[in-house]
Amino acid sequence: METSENPRDPLEGLRLRVVLDTTTICNLRCRQCFHSLYHVRGLRYRQNEMPPALFEKILDDLAGHVGSLILSCSAEPFTNSDFHRYLAIVRRRVPSVEKWIATNGLLLTEALARDLIETGLDWMVVSIDGARRETYNAIRVGGDFDRLMSRLDLFNRVKAEMGSERPYLRFNVTLSRANLDDLPLFVDLAREKQAAEVTFQHLIPFRGLNQKRETLFYENRRKVREVFDRTRERARQLNVRLGDLREIPTPLQCFGDLLADVARRLLTPVSSVEPLPTEAVACRQPWQTVAFTPRAIVAPCLNWLDEPPMGNIAQQSFREIWQGEAYRRLRAELSGAFPLRRRCAECLQMARRSVGRHTFEEQDLVPYEM
Repeated sequence: METSENPRDPLEGLRLRVVLDTTTICNLRCRQCFHSLYHVRGLRYRQNEMPPALFEKILDDLAGHVGSLILSCSAEPFTNSDFHRYLAIVRRRVPSVEKWIATNGLLLTEALARDLIETGLDWMVVSIDGARRETYNAIRVGGDFDRLMSRLDLFNRVKAEMGSERPYLRFNVTLSRANLDDLPLFVDLAREKQAAEVTFQHLIPFRGLNQKRETLFYENRRKVREVFDRTRERARQLNVRLGDLREIPTPLQCFGDLLADVARRLLTPVSSVEPLPTEAVACRQPWQTVAFTPRAIVAPCLNWLDEPPMGNIAQQSFREIWQGEAYRRLRAELSGAFPLRRRCAECLQMARRSVGRHTFEEQDLVPYEM
């Protein structure tokens, strides 16, 4: 029985999705990506790598609380020439947790593929925004579709030689008008390259990249539905698992969702006590996820971008950060005790049940200093 003298430890039973970027840069200049803002605005763009000692400190601080580990978030992990060292640390510190990596795949080598398999990686997520050479090369500037195909073939060959089913391969696609016609072809490509799943996310337009009208909000709704339906049917035929293709609702549906959200917030009691996540909370990431940048900045999700950090893991313990005021305030906002900050209000995660005009408004972003 809990008492005031013996309160329950907030970290007891905690199992988190832990995201670690070990570098700051990417080898591509994708048209829609925030990395391109550095070049558009003439900002300094340089590589900063997470010190291996900091990587170990994070895993030590989180000992017993890592439910899954994602070894990249907003940069290309294989630009880190010392990536093998981090994989060796993972093998020592968290050998049995679920492990993911997100990459564009272009820098994958045979040595890296073998190291990923030996580390026990469960999933390799490859960002691929075109299923045809002309689409891919136009969107993922600096990339080469044929090279990516050869890297995927290498990956599958090494898995076969090592007798390993894992890492499973997943394609992740940023939806835009430029690649809408490719959607059914992604399913065929997934079958050809032995990808277990294809997932999708809507393009988030950043101010300065001129991508707002490339979002599907500005595409003919009937065409979008038809392509989505054909993609789902092709996936059913080829037995390829497909992520959520979220439809863009009509203006009337958007208005109805707005009214429902207002009603929910009016009926949610305001409390000075940090609320717990409920099914009514659209975003549960501040209770389930923690992300770390190479410079030790801590964020509550993958879309935090230029929001104030939750803390600095080089200067604080994880416990101090997790129980700190920044995290407590954010959880209270998401539970309805306070108004949402703009970053959350415009986030696609908050639009899990509806995708509307606000989802596709240009977002201001001040890139962090490299």
